[in-house]
Amino acid sequence: MARLYLQLRAYVRPRPWPEWRGEDLPTRVRIAWLSAEIADRPETLRDEPVGELLYQAVRGIGAADVDEPESLARELSDRLDPVLRAEALRVTREAVHAGLLAPARARTLVVRLAGSVAGEPALDAADLAAAALCELSEPWAALNPLPPELLYRLLETGPDSVDAAIEAAARHGHQDVLRDVAADRNRLPALRRRALELLGDLASHDDIRDLAGIAATDPLLFAGPFVRCLRGLHRRGHFPAGDDAPGIVSLAIADHSVPAGEVATILFTCRRETLQELMTAAVDDPHWPRRLELLVALAAQGTGDLPVGEKVTDLLRTAPDPRPFLRAIRALRHTAAEEAVIAALPRSPVAALEALEAVGGAWAVTALRDGLSLDGPHGRNAGGTVVSYLRPVRHRALEVLWHLTEDPDRRPRGPGPGQACGRPVHAGTQRQLQYGARHRRPSAAGRVRPRGLLGAGRVRRQRQWRTDGAAGSRRGHR
Repeated sequence: MARLYLQLRAYVRPRPWPEWRGEDLPTRVRIAWLSAEIADRPETLRDEPVGELLYQAVRGIGAADVDEPESLARELSDRLDPVLRAEALRVTREAVHAGLLAPARARTLVVRLAGSVAGEPALDAADLAAAALCELSEPWAALNPLPPELLYRLLETGPDSVDAAIEAAARHGHQDVLRDVAADRNRLPALRRRALELLGDLASHDDIRDLAGIAATDPLLFAGPFVRCLRGLHRRGHFPAGDDAPGIVSLAIADHSVPAGEVATILFTCRRETLQELMTAAVDDPHWPRRLELLVALAAQGTGDLPVGEKVTDLLRTAPDPRPFLRAIRALRHTAAEEAVIAALPRSPVAALEALEAVGGAWAVTALRDGLSLDGPHGRNAGGTVVSYLRPVRHRALEVLWHLTEDPDRRPRGPGPGQACGRPVHAGTQRQLQYGARHRRPSAAGRVRPRGLLGAGRVRRQRQWRTDGAAGSRRGHR
């Protein structure tokens, strides 16, 4: 009966409603009659006591069930109850999405609701304030900017709604609000980071220096959000100038978690100033690994107009620790650095061999053959004396020499009697060669044959056995 009155209320309005309140009805029936009465006359909410009965009745009313959703939402928002105000927001949202309420009038209701929550900080309605601000961040509600005073008040309501307030400030174009939040040391660190990141959608290239100054107050906190802010500016066509390069570079050096490729992309328009800033440090500066990472990313853009390889090569000659510079030369594949890499071979053989694999040539082949003593009588040194700095990495040196030698006849051969070095092979074959060298036995002809390796005779016997076995299995099958 209650559902019929709700659906046919336009035809029964001149008649009085049944006196259902004085009857002893089940709870479900009372909820249905109360829902129908509120849908017919929203002003009924003014005198209805707050309780679970009212909550369930309002929750069962949709925006399409009433003639004037705006009137119902206004009556619900006037009650000082978080549950009823949340229902007011729900009805407003449904009415907008169903086309029953104009966006401008719905925005007025949501702004009024958010303002009332902000004006009553003692009311436990942080979730409601966040929901209202999220709704105001939707495109239909961002036609006109919200007053900044409202956003500042909502930023003081509590930690649950400040994130939504920051998002709403960005959607409504309040750059000053975001800038003040990012610079306020009394705010939550996560909130300040988010405010700085969102400024990438509002700021211009004239604001980069000011934003870099804010980020410089705490590089580990702001370097990542600042770079993402600059990416937003980059997408909108606002690029940093040459004077902005030192501040951006210092932040990128301080925080190693910032991708070097993104920094290089941002600084493409001022890449020469960036190169100059990266090369200003002394050769013994502890941040050179990070600087070299940024230099490699800067050179990877492919312009070819930056002498990054030459700069790194010059530093390699005097660097107290050549390893990061050798890794950078390998990444750059700067072949002109071959002589400098060979000179650094005694100081850092592992990193130098990795670099020679990428930039080595004829000079590297000569240096490795001399160091491995492979140019003795008959093409090899019978004594097999290896220089001291190559002994721990002789197998890796042989691998590099094998790949760098263009003439197949000059490549190192397998290990022979009394020879300390062998042909460079991969790890599995190296282990086989080493095992064979330890388990040699004299053959019938007086030659030394490795016991651990499969000889040609054993290979032929195994192949013959497999062929005979396969033929026997076929005969048995027949």
